[in-house]
Amino acid sequence: PGLAPLGAESVAYLAQAEEILAALRGQAPSAPLAVTAAQPSWFSHFLTLPLLLSRDPRWMVAFFGMLNVLAVALIFGIGRRFFSLRCACVASLFLATAPWAVTLARRLAPEALLIPLSAAILASLYSAVRGDNPWAWTLAYLLAGLTLLIFPEAWPLALALLIISALFWRRIRWPYAALGMILFLLMATHYLYGLASRQPEGLAVLWQGEGQGGAGGLRAALRLAGGLHAGWGLGALAAPSAAQF
Repeated sequence: PGLAPLGAESVAYLAQAEEILAALRGQAPSAPLAVTAAQPSWFSHFLTLPLLLSRDPRWMVAFFGMLNVLAVALIFGIGRRFFSLRCACVASLFLATAPWAVTLARRLAPEALLIPLSAAILASLYSAVRGDNPWAWTLAYLLAGLTLLIFPEAWPLALALLIISALFWRRIRWPYAALGMILFLLMATHYLYGLASRQPEGLAVLWQGEGQGGAGGLRAALRLAGGLHAGWGLGALAAPSAAQF
């Protein structure tokens, strides 16, 4: 309860972040909790940044709150530089007072990074298209990929980036944009490989199911998709819902 409620999912992300940080430091991980997040995502890796300074959950919530405040300042800077002072004030005021923005900012979940990453992508696109900054294309594609890794439900941002790229394809510095895509693919490949290593037989089962055809291949595909989504912890998906019924 309070201004920043911490649910089971938030506690699970914190536990995963502590395990990641312990592994980086070469320390033995703490005892695993009974509650695990649906999928060990990049958000758990991102949580290691505030975890370096303090293990207090209130500090971590404040950290993500400050990121959202910086996003409002970034929106103001975009409006002031590329439009007008009035546009900057109105846009930043609407974002700062939007109920959904306040709700997302006070959550210890991947959604807390949605506004800061979206603002950073928007700033990169404006800097690339109107500011003629070639490295901004690299940053835009990299941030879009990072957003998808942290919060897959933000796929409309990637779709918007593709539409903008199609509209301004003559102005895109493709070597810089390709660098951003390569960096995103490297991050995604490392993440998916890490998931596959938790259940190495998953890919083999899918590969064998291809030759079986029919229901065998479909069952194998569903098993692999469910394993990837749940971080090979399918019980964690049903546990929160089962407790409600």
